[in-house]
Amino acid sequence: MMISLNILAQDTGKTATISAQGNSSKKVSPDVVMVYMSISSITIDYNQVVSNLASQYSQLEKELVMAGFKKDDLKTINYTINKHSVWDNGRSKDSGYIGNQSMVIKFENDNRKIANLVNTISKGKVDINFNFSFGLSEAKKEATSQELIKQAVKDANSKANVIASASAVRLKKIMNIHYSTPVMNHPMYETHAMKMDSSAGFGGFNSNEIEMTDTILITWEIE
Repeated sequence: MMISLNILAQDTGKTATISAQGNSSKKVSPDVVMVYMSISSITIDYNQVVSNLASQYSQLEKELVMAGFKKDDLKTINYTINKHSVWDNGRSKDSGYIGNQSMVIKFENDNRKIANLVNTISKGKVDINFNFSFGLSEAKKEATSQELIKQAVKDANSKANVIASASAVRLKKIMNIHYSTPVMNHPMYETHAMKMDSSAGFGGFNSNEIEMTDTILITWEIE
């Protein structure tokens, strides 16, 4: 918290001011989940790596569609093929190529959909690494941000009035308002089980709330 009091003599030609920083904070339940998935292939032949990745992606796409997702929901975010080297008797030796393809699927935070996705992957034919990230939709983020700004302004006003009253001065017009981008703390949950036990099933996550904080600094002229 920052509160500054700047009272100057009239003959300095400067304006006497009070600055108070308003703070606000709110925990919000995430309404969006992003599932990041990756597939890989290592073979001696470059074209075979390309073919293997394409085959795995096509199979995964079919399984997700059968689970109720749309084909366009699955987005590729990274695709790489590099030479694969291994150590043999203390020396690096070429051993074909390694390919990796990373994808993401984004949907509303619904435990039924999450469980459906994980159980589909666990029973599928493709070995996948995957992790979950929870966040806020743009609409919910904007609504929360507006609420935090109002709370921060109210907090700054309250502090400034207390200081003014205790200092026997009166607040006049606002001289300056400084606002910075709000901060969000995103929870993330990960799992690295490539082939989960399909008989065990999966019920979903109880995701942590996302905390959003905001600050605003307001300066008033005083008399």
